[in-house]
Amino acid sequence: ELNATQQMAKNAHVTCRNDDCDPSVGLLSIVLKDNNVWNAGQCTASLVGPDVVATNGHCIPPDLVASGSSCRNRLWLTFAKDPAHPEYDSQLECDQVLFRRKEGGMDGSDYAYLKLARASNRPVLKVNQAGFENNKAYYVHKINPGRVQGGVTGMLEKVSCRALYESALFAAPLDSLSPTMLFVDCSIIPGNSGSPILADDGSIRGVIYAFVKKDQVRAVFDKNGSS
Repeated sequence: ELNATQQMAKNAHVTCRNDDCDPSVGLLSIVLKDNNVWNAGQCTASLVGPDVVATNGHCIPPDLVASGSSCRNRLWLTFAKDPAHPEYDSQLECDQVLFRRKEGGMDGSDYAYLKLARASNRPVLKVNQAGFENNKAYYVHKINPGRVQGGVTGMLEKVSCRALYESALFAAPLDSLSPTMLFVDCSIIPGNSGSPILADDGSIRGVIYAFVKKDQVRAVFDKNGSS
């Protein structure tokens, strides 16, 4: 059962929507155990170093959350083909969990860094810690998940999201350097977790890790009329 699940996760395939796909972003296929059953899961991840990947903390299997854990035969990063660069890597295996953080609550941090088994020949995203400006648009490069016989699939697309400081959803006001930021006007679904949030200059500013459900928004609105 484990071997079959590993093969399913490794048989990942990514397509690009609208020919506007960042070559540094891929599908993170995951082998994890849930209720004593092995399953293949998926998130989105991106290259922030030749052999370093950024994603969400909750994408890491529970038995691998300690720094230094081996993730070989458990996680793979698969990319969409780039017709302009046929020499680019199509898939890279994870080697080690460098760091994982997962805090509770909507405003808790959720991120992880992974070391790959070898350096990639693909471009690397430049990390920028300048944060997010209020009401400014940023771009989430996300992989929408799918499933086919014997493997996992995903479609990579780019969507625009707007940072919003003032919201009744958060207990404290947000600012440019808040560990967690609220984004609006975009759709996030399971499988998008770990997607990089990029600024106009192409730098990565953070990763998407959750979505606000409609009933949460309605409850806040009913309570205080906030939009």
